[in-house]
Amino acid sequence: MNANETIGTFAYDGLIIDGKHSLDVKSISITVAKETTFARGTLIGTDGQIYAGIDGQTPDCILTDEVVGTGAATVVTAYKSGNFNKDALIVASDYTLTDADIENMRKVGLFVESVAD
Repeated sequence: MNANETIGTFAYDGLIIDGKHSLDVKSISITVAKETTFARGTLIGTDGQIYAGIDGQTPDCILTDEVVGTGAATVVTAYKSGNFNKDALIVASDYTLTDADIENMRKVGLFVESVAD
């Protein structure tokens, strides 16, 4: 490998705002249906499913990478803390994050802010 060789690239996606809060990851096991994809930035609930604000479900973590469903349980990585852009988070298609959701996220170390372009 040469000293001036490009090893990889990174495209800023706006998910992580800054380092104001510690950015930590953990491994989780989730099951994603076949032919379904959970994108990087998907908010996962304590039940291991995409966050939809249903009774008994609370925010738990945010996927670090895209997950393509196989229909079987898969171990993936997720952010368990950090400072994130509210507009970059992905939740269930028929759901919008509420102030209560954001407060519950803060309680587990996920800090969310709106960011101007």
